[in-house]
Amino acid sequence: HDAVEALSEGFALYDTDMNFVLCNEKYMETLFPPDFQKPQVGEPAWDITRRFIAAGHLVLPDGMSVDEMTHELLSWATSFGKRREFQLQDGRTLRVDANQTNLGGYLITVVDLTEERNAEQRQLEAVTGALNAADYPMMLLSSEKTFVLANEAYYKMSECAGVAPQIGRPVQEIVSEAIERGHFVLP
Repeated sequence: HDAVEALSEGFALYDTDMNFVLCNEKYMETLFPPDFQKPQVGEPAWDITRRFIAAGHLVLPDGMSVDEMTHELLSWATSFGKRREFQLQDGRTLRVDANQTNLGGYLITVVDLTEERNAEQRQLEAVTGALNAADYPMMLLSSEKTFVLANEAYYKMSECAGVAPQIGRPVQEIVSEAIERGHFVLP
């Protein structure tokens, strides 16, 4: 019992039919608000998930109903989808992983990424502020030479050129489009 509670991640175990088996306190603390009813052994994951979503704890995509979101989450968990991040209504960001156990059940782990995401946002704001201090167009590229961000002067220039920079777009495509539109002249 002590070893389970000592884990840094919250975790819950569900059986092959997606019925709740057990969880550690970290799972309860990280995922659910203090007044949320603790899942009961044998309770279907559908009921737990739907109750959580219906209570308004999860930020739903526009136009998605509680039942649609419940279905999507359980489909994702049982198909062993990749790691996902979720926004909660209280502003926290959680990372959730779903894995199948050797006995056919499901292990769900949850980690609060809020501080990490807030630090990343502060870094992005600092870099954006530094870029915007320049009065000439500047863009930041990834190591794969794809667009990451730019300063206001660059966005104004690209707007005039009719070339929309998009995060992840290869810089060669951006430049090629600008040349095709006659905004850059090759020597």
